[in-house]
Amino acid sequence: MSFKDPDDPYNGHPAYEPEVWNNDLSIRFSHNCYSYAANHIDPELGSLCRKKLNRTLGTAKSCKKYFPQPGRAAGLKGRAGGKKWSCINAEKGILADNPEIFKIYDVPGGPTRNEYQCPAGMYKIAMATKSDNSDFHFWREDIGYRNTKPVKTWSHKAGASRATNRDYSLQIIKDPETSDRGKYDDFCGFYCVPNVKKNLSH
Repeated sequence: MSFKDPDDPYNGHPAYEPEVWNNDLSIRFSHNCYSYAANHIDPELGSLCRKKLNRTLGTAKSCKKYFPQPGRAAGLKGRAGGKKWSCINAEKGILADNPEIFKIYDVPGGPTRNEYQCPAGMYKIAMATKSDNSDFHFWREDIGYRNTKPVKTWSHKAGASRATNRDYSLQIIKDPETSDRGKYDDFCGFYCVPNVKKNLSH
């Protein structure tokens, strides 16, 4: 499928549009890396955060409780049914939230996990956790533009911070596994995700 297909101009990938996530503080403060990886903005979360900000003149921390968590949409409690955000628990959570997600594995003689092309209508995400299993983080592969031509890029949104295509050293992300991931030093893997903007907040 070409980028010119009017029904799927980005080959199943989300568009890299950081302003959609950054400009409205109620959206920025209530949506985290998991929301961003799923390419889903939940208006209800934005509304709850907006009321919180208007009532308390609060900051980003006022809306942190609204952040979607892996497994919550599927009804799993705690950290996807566990006590820590290990790669195993976080992966269990995302697969429970959307069983169509699948993990990418290296195949001898085949493309690397980062080079692997997901099936039509799907795009790649990457996941890592902190070594103490206290938190998780996600990246997604999307489509941006360079000299008016569509190109694949990686981007992420750390908590209530801005969506960006730069890593923790402010370098353009070419591969989440080899980029500067900050404190998220346990790399869990790459996954193919259906581009359906699935609600992950409930």
